[in-house]
Amino acid sequence: MKKTKLDCTAFILNAFFFKAIFVVLMFLAGPIAMPSAKAQETNSSLSFAKIVRPILNQYCVSCHGPDEQEARLRYDQLDGFQLSDRHLWTMIYQQVAAGDMPPEGESQLGESEKTKLLTWIEKEQRALGTGSTRRLNRREFGHALQDLTVLPAKAKDLVMPMNDA
Repeated sequence: MKKTKLDCTAFILNAFFFKAIFVVLMFLAGPIAMPSAKAQETNSSLSFAKIVRPILNQYCVSCHGPDEQEARLRYDQLDGFQLSDRHLWTMIYQQVAAGDMPPEGESQLGESEKTKLLTWIEKEQRALGTGSTRRLNRREFGHALQDLTVLPAKAKDLVMPMNDA
């Protein structure tokens, strides 16, 4: 059976319609399924005080505290996971996961403490969602248009060329 242009158009419209319905339903269901921001903040601060603060005090504050600030970092002043500290927590995660911190010669994190700290950081990073926004390059823009419209599109055909002058 030969496909006609009308069949292809109907398929594209159906795909677009279902995607649009899905987006609308997710938008409407979001506030119902998501716990309140205040409840999340309370849980986060409780878990920080219970899990993370003791680990930082035991293993980190001696070098990153009020008396000494290696690498100009001070962990005794951290009060949970703040958006402004997101990069710091990423660096802490990388250093602890790689085994670079605490340094050799200092008391080391136990495996359970390391797992608790890294899990807490991961959970808090995910709760904040994606990082800062950025512009899509032409290839990414073309793929995004293809995903949304189900039409084969090349970004170079859709975007005006840049003036280098």
